[in-house]
Amino acid sequence: MNKFRLKVAFGVLVAMFLSLASASAQSERTIKGRIVDGSTGEGLVGATVMVQDATTGIASGRNGEYVIKIKGATDKTVLVYSYMGMEDQEVVIGKRTEINVAMLGGATVMEEIEITTGYGVVQKRSDLTGSAFQVNS
Repeated sequence: MNKFRLKVAFGVLVAMFLSLASASAQSERTIKGRIVDGSTGEGLVGATVMVQDATTGIASGRNGEYVIKIKGATDKTVLVYSYMGMEDQEVVIGKRTEINVAMLGGATVMEEIEITTGYGVVQKRSDLTGSAFQVNS
């Protein structure tokens, strides 16, 4: 009798493991697409695709193409597309597996952006010569 119970318990554990593995595999969705400049149609290399309210994100590659895997995605999951100098776009993924986005020019004027230099001095872009950048950990 003990062997029978052991086999049943083992079978139940295996069934639970397989159902959990299946559920987690189903909740991951892969979305692919292309991000282009809305005025020229050219692919935007380095455009950012982020899952709203999460830390998951990627940058578009050559020709603006991207592939993002989203764990726990639902039809209401929102992707946020951004590119320097263009308006951010928020797109609900719904049931789609491919989303192509045309970015439009934004209202950001480069002369209005403030830059903090290595010395902690805030300057306008027009006051700088050469290059400045920031490296985060």
